[in-house]
Amino acid sequence: MITNDDLATTTIRHVIFHDVPEKDHEGAPGPQLSDVETHVDASQKNHLLTKLTRVITSTKAYPIRFQANTQSPVPTQARLLSAAGTFNRRRFIDGSRELANYLFEQHTKATSPGLLCVIDAASAGNSAIVLMKLERERGAQLALSGGRKAQGRSLCRC
Repeated sequence: MITNDDLATTTIRHVIFHDVPEKDHEGAPGPQLSDVETHVDASQKNHLLTKLTRVITSTKAYPIRFQANTQSPVPTQARLLSAAGTFNRRRFIDGSRELANYLFEQHTKATSPGLLCVIDAASAGNSAIVLMKLERERGAQLALSGGRKAQGRSLCRC
């Protein structure tokens, strides 16, 4: 279980956003996937940490357990992306893209569109992976940057 002390020492090392649209009855074309990490400055990292802390310390938060036999890529990717050792940028990007595609496939009419934020973090000397689905916020923008081969997203809080 994550403690307040763990949260106090959490640092964000890498971030990537993918835009996961609403899936209508005719089927949307799919998520808009980033090909590069998202650049976030110190204030944006602080904003993400604040959101994370608010969610984890909520009275509605609960621990999760992965099912042993599941078709979901979440357990595998969570373990791969949070494994101790050297950060692998390609694995981070590819793994996050797989998670965004899976999230889109699971959408129903009751699921709101939003941004899948995948964060590579460290807390108390341990590697961590954070998966957050963020609904659109007033004043927050996700801007497309880069060319066709290096398409990315940047977060702007306006």
